[in-house]
Amino acid sequence: MSQAEPTTTTCNCRAPDTSATSTSSSGEPRGMRKNNCVVCGADLVYRTRATQPLPQARDGGCGARVNDHDEATGGGARCVVCGGVFDDVMVTCGRGHFVCDSCHSADAVHAILAVCAESDTSDPLSLAYSLLEFPSVCMHGPEHHFLVPAVLITAYHNTLGSPREKKLADLKAAKQRSSEVPGGWCGFCGCCGGAVGVGIFLSVVQNATPMSTSEWACSNQGTGVALGSLSSIGGPRCCARATFNGVIVGQHFAAAKLGVTFTKPNNIVCNVFKNNKQCLGVKCPFHPRGSPESRSGYTQNLQASCGLVNLLW
Repeated sequence: MSQAEPTTTTCNCRAPDTSATSTSSSGEPRGMRKNNCVVCGADLVYRTRATQPLPQARDGGCGARVNDHDEATGGGARCVVCGGVFDDVMVTCGRGHFVCDSCHSADAVHAILAVCAESDTSDPLSLAYSLLEFPSVCMHGPEHHFLVPAVLITAYHNTLGSPREKKLADLKAAKQRSSEVPGGWCGFCGCCGGAVGVGIFLSVVQNATPMSTSEWACSNQGTGVALGSLSSIGGPRCCARATFNGVIVGQHFAAAKLGVTFTKPNNIVCNVFKNNKQCLGVKCPFHPRGSPESRSGYTQNLQASCGLVNLLW
């Protein structure tokens, strides 16, 4: 997604306040929502082509059109937080609000980095549970592309007893790389950012480059296995499901390929399913009431993909 120059003035009356005092007593940014549109809470609208028209609804606060844009931008939309106009926009809410990836995940990414840098846990799943409930981490969004490698890198270095500086350097590298993975890639490109997060983890801790041999293979295999196991569950997208799957696969690869064994989870049950309006319910292996069929099918897929045994349920 490339950024074009702003061309018109649009309504910002419902945009989140990004000033230094824009947090509630619970620490959640005022006006930001964890599910659907972070501005108004309306359902998201996904376009299959960037040339399709954007929603042109009027804002309920002042009556202005919230997504006026110059046709010369090729379907550009103005981010209601930073004011930048972006072309090739594929997702807005039904009322026309658009928030760019950087603004959508900025507070969450900062929180993930800060928490992981100070954490001493060797259990990436427990750390993921905590971060998923963090006020600034939305139910869905590109912040999850960083969350997966962040908790795996944290557990990896804490298990090894690495210096904090080394862990922090790897976390920052993962943060930069994950920022290049756009939101919505799971559906638009067939490549979930949470699965890519497994590859980022394996690449960063092994110092892999495009010219590496076994490290290159390991990183790509990690992403591939994560994609395969996640796709076996089916859609629509769920970033929590992608996070749990990524942590499971990353934990296996750490043990099998890197010789580093993390704290083993006793059970894996989603703690944020109520925030997902498109939750698969019993069809999801991570749902509290997940069916035996969904769990056995997922486990069998993992076993076939990477020999993962005795880790789940």
